[in-house]
Amino acid sequence: MSNYQGKEPELELTSFVAPNATILGDVSLGANSSVWYGATIIGTSPVRIGSNTVIQDRVHISRSASLGDHVFVGPNAILQGATLHSRAFVSMGATVRHATVHPGGFVAAGAVIPDNVEVVETRNYGETANDKAKKLIQKLLFATASVVALVFIALGRREA
Repeated sequence: MSNYQGKEPELELTSFVAPNATILGDVSLGANSSVWYGATIIGTSPVRIGSNTVIQDRVHISRSASLGDHVFVGPNAILQGATLHSRAFVSMGATVRHATVHPGGFVAAGAVIPDNVEVVETRNYGETANDKAKKLIQKLLFATASVVALVFIALGRREA
């Protein structure tokens, strides 16, 4: 961790920074967040990282980046001026440049998200697994009853 133009990184006591990670200048790291081995965060302009956020190995963050709470950034990702809202996920090797990843947004491995693009939530299942199972069982019961009725109509009633 190093001073840059009079700005010192600010880290919560509960955060973890790997011994060989580099954090320089105007950077704040929230509670329970972690910066792993070989990561570089350059705060020549403000970089804000929320709570419970994971910055994996060899990630590069710079240029006024802002990361919310519960964000995951996979190894070798590059974030330049990016805004990642809470619960955003950036997979390994992805690059996000001056773009926004909204809550629940997912950036796939190796993807390049160019300037001024907005990534929205990609999956919203809405219902619980129990609700889905009930609907599926209802559909299966209807399908089974329909097949039995069609067989009865086609073959007619027969005595055993």
